[in-house]
Order: sequence, then structure tokens, then C-alpha cells
Amino acid sequence: MTRKNIVFFALLMATALAAIEGTIISTVANSIVGSLGNSSLIGLVFSVYLLFSGVFSLLFGKLADAWSRKGTLIIGLLIFSSFSLLCGLATNMMTLIIFRAFQGIGSGAIVPVSRSMVGFLFETKESRAKAQSVESSVWGIAGLVGPFLGGFILNYFSWHYVFFLNVPLTVMAILLIYFFVDEPKRQSQLSLDYVGSSLILLGAMTLFGSLYVRNTLLMLGLFFGSLLLFTMWYKREKNNVGNSLIDLSVLKNKHVLKINGLTLTTGMIAAGVNAYLPLWGQEMMSMSPLKAGSLLTPFLIFWTLGTIMNTYLIKKVSINQDLLIGTMCLVIGTLSLSFMGMAHGLIAYLTMMLIGIGMGITVSSLMIYLQFNAPKESLGSVMGLNSFVLMMSKSIGVALLGAVYGRNLTFFSYGSTFSLIFVLIFILGIQTLSIVRRLPESHV
Repeated sequence: MTRKNIVFFALLMATALAAIEGTIISTVANSIVGSLGNSSLIGLVFSVYLLFSGVFSLLFGKLADAWSRKGTLIIGLLIFSSFSLLCGLATNMMTLIIFRAFQGIGSGAIVPVSRSMVGFLFETKESRAKAQSVESSVWGIAGLVGPFLGGFILNYFSWHYVFFLNVPLTVMAILLIYFFVDEPKRQSQLSLDYVGSSLILLGAMTLFGSLYVRNTLLMLGLFFGSLLLFTMWYKREKNNVGNSLIDLSVLKNKHVLKINGLTLTTGMIAAGVNAYLPLWGQEMMSMSPLKAGSLLTPFLIFWTLGTIMNTYLIKKVSINQDLLIGTMCLVIGTLSLSFMGMAHGLIAYLTMMLIGIGMGITVSSLMIYLQFNAPKESLGSVMGLNSFVLMMSKSIGVALLGAVYGRNLTFFSYGSTFSLIFVLIFILGIQTLSIVRRLPESHV
């Protein structure tokens, strides 16, 4: 095995750990509640991990560009493994939530820095397509493996080992990266505007909080508070005061800006499908929770197959054409989804296959596009921004569709409510295609 392949294996191992950690908790949630109590807080065990992972991806992406990708990734893995151990040792729910937040901070380094390192490991379009295909497949496989792995661990051990398992695997990844990654020293120093960085971090956290509180006045207060914080950050950075986590010059790059728009819409589609298709199966098709959950299996499997197909497709067409093919699959799939209120279960499985293929092609292609068209000296920051957008897209997608679901059930039937939700997902599919059609031609 070559040095490059060893490094790539270590990056995939780190990515897999971060990805599985976002899905494995669902299987052991009831056991955690039974052990620690406070069932009302179990949702925070999921959400704080995503929140801090997304928010701190901005900081670690900046640190990777200014200091060291290798060093930044090792720091992130050390934080991730240390707090994974502490999560397993937690004796009450509040302590577990705090440790999960810090575990998410470590994860915030893993995803963007690993992706930027892949961009430097593989230089040609074809080699990056293969690498990105494997990396994207990790996320689809994590969605399948996570719940089953959690069930296996719970059956033979206890929920604590869901966290303990991360420690030896993370240590192995750290050792491989430490000994096999060669990185030239950089002279640049990390210059950070701490006030501006605090404003954008607090703005993101406040917006995230507004999506999950139930009190309407508090929700509005947090939402407008987040707008105020983002406005203060923008005005400060517009006057070139310091060096914030997001370089405004990067936001002026049309390639970066539109790819993040594409990340936003695809993330909302994926979040909507994951959250509401199993619910549709239970309420409309009278499926058991287990069978309703299986509706997502073809979505995740064909997402993985879509990324594999893309390694061959990208040899025949340009990246822009590749993205167009993927988003056309998404549009057709989400159009079929919009008729799900009257569909048979078999149609649901076929629809999920098509959406899964579309997501696999689109997500892997947009990462390749970003790696080729983002400024090389800011690749870590760009990947951090993309991870942040992805996190917010999932939170916003679930929250907005959840508001539609909750309020429409007050006046309409389940069928009408699900039809409206699936039509909104189709509109997101149309918007995704619209962004791709306006996407500037790739530099490669």
C-alpha cells in the first residue's frame, strides 16, 4: 500500500467515525434515557453534536489554511476521541450533552480538513472523482451501518460502548496521519478577529436555537437576534477589521457561492426525506416503525451506488454536465415524491432509488467542483464554510418542514399535510436544478 493510500485510508476512517456518530445514537436513545433519565433532553444529544460540528468547522477550516492541515486534523481527532471517552463515562443527561457538544467540536475539524486534504492528495479530475466517490459513500454507508451497529452494541454490551468504540479507532487514525502525512511548513500566522468570529459563531448558534424552541415569542426573539448578530458581523468584516472565520472575498467567488447554494438545497432535500418519509409510511401506509424506516434503505444504498456511478460518468462528461444529470434525477425523483400522498409502497421504494442516485451523483460532483474552483490558499476555509452550510441546511430543512407539518395537521388531514411537504421538497429539487443551470463553467 502506497503512502498516499495509507493517508486516504486514515482520512476515510476519521470521516466514517464522524459520520456514524451522527446516526448511531438513534438506536440507543431509549437505553440512554433509561440509564440517565430526563427524556425531554434526549433531542439535545443529537442536535448539539450537529450544531457544534457545523459551527466549529469554520474555525478549523481557517486554522488548517493558516497553520497546518495535518496538525489541525490531529487536534480535532484528539478532541473527538477524548470526549467520546467522557461521553461513555457520563453519569447524567446534562453531562452527556456537554460532552457531546465538545465531541461535535472535534468532528468540526474532521470533515472539512479531511476533504481539503483529499483535494491535495489527488490532482486529476478522474482521481478526485474516485476519491470523492469513496468519501461520499462513507456518509451513505454510515446511515445504514450506524443504527445496526448501535443495535449490535446494545444487544451484547451497553450504550456506553457506542462512544468507547471511537477511542481505539481514532487513535489508529491519529497515528497513521502523524507518521504518513508529509506537509511543508507554512510561514503564515493565524490572524483572527476574535470579536467578528464570536459574532458569527453566536449568530449561528442563536439561529439554530430559534429553530428548535417551541415558544413563539422566544423563537422570534432568537431569530431576530441572530439576524442582528449576522448584520453586525457583516458590517465589521466589510470594513476589513481583522481576519474573520469567513473571508468575504471567498463569498464573492461565484463558483463557491453557487456551490454553497447547491449544498443548501440538497441538504434540505436529504433532511426532509430522512425526517418525513418514515413518518409518511407509518401514518399513511400503516407500516410498523421498522418497516417505515426501511423506506430509507434504497435511498441510502442508491446514494452510495450513485457516487460509484459518478466515477465512470465523470470520465465521459464535464463536471457541469455531471451536476446537471444528478440534479435532473433529483427533480424527477422529487416530482414523483410530490404524488406520494396517493402512492403505493412500491412507488415509494422506486422514488427513493431515483432520489438516492441523484444525491450520490450531485453531492460527489459538487465537492469535486469546489476542490477545483476554490482558491487553493483558502481551500480549508472553503470546505469549513461548506460544512457549516450543510449543517444549517439540515437544521433549517427539518425545522421549516416540521412547522408545516405541525400547523397543517391542525386544519387538514395527514394526506394533505404530507402532500404539501413533498411538494415543497419538489420545489427544492427545481431550485437545485436552477442553480446548476446558472453555475459557471468549471476551470477543469
